[in-house]
Amino acid sequence: MKINLTNKIYFTLAILLLIGIGIKIYKYAAWSRYYYNALLQVQETDSIKIEAALLLTSDDFIPVAKQEQLTELTPFNLIPQQLIVEYTNRDKRYKEIIPVPADRIKEAFDQIRKSGKQLELYSEKGPKKGYSFLISQDKSNQITVWIKGDKIKSRLFSYTLKKQ
Repeated sequence: MKINLTNKIYFTLAILLLIGIGIKIYKYAAWSRYYYNALLQVQETDSIKIEAALLLTSDDFIPVAKQEQLTELTPFNLIPQQLIVEYTNRDKRYKEIIPVPADRIKEAFDQIRKSGKQLELYSEKGPKKGYSFLISQDKSNQITVWIKGDKIKSRLFSYTLKKQ
């Protein structure tokens, strides 16, 4: 078989294309993505009212739905790195970025998966096994983050909002 210049160019392009596909698969990291949704339960307090919350991953963000606005769509995402909370305090708006313990989340996900207590969540591709974050606020303006499975609930951390 004779290899001329055209064949060399096609061969080089094919190799570059395969390398590009490999890099894309590696960066997507499907082996470390999970199905989960997030729910925000707020109590009306005298001073602080939470307006919105977001879970921030390394490549995307997941809006946290208030209890009456829960959506059934569950994204396939990486473990969140930060929780962003937007709230008002005496007519002033504030935004706090709270670091989330990703290693504890991964441990909780693995524990729930091993016990077979994953929730049945709904995504674009039909029902999927997954998890749910519950972000709650109490009257002392403390936010607590929980991970829920089917009949199992694990507390991740608590954080007190500043009354600036």
